[in-house]
Amino acid sequence: MEAAVANNWQVTARSVGSVTDPQEYRRILEEMDRRQEKRYLIDCEVDRINVILEQ
Repeated sequence: MEAAVANNWQVTARSVGSVTDPQEYRRILEEMDRRQEKRYLIDCEVDRINVILEQ
């Protein structure tokens, strides 16, 4: 986040820490797509990444 501020990058942070429903991941990703947020970082546990990316 510090680098984003220093470089004047637009950054959106979304927390998915409490999300357990795969459809909720899809909703979040669709919302980001509607907003044309094309670059994002998925910071999650290794065992959750496949479920998220399958959406």
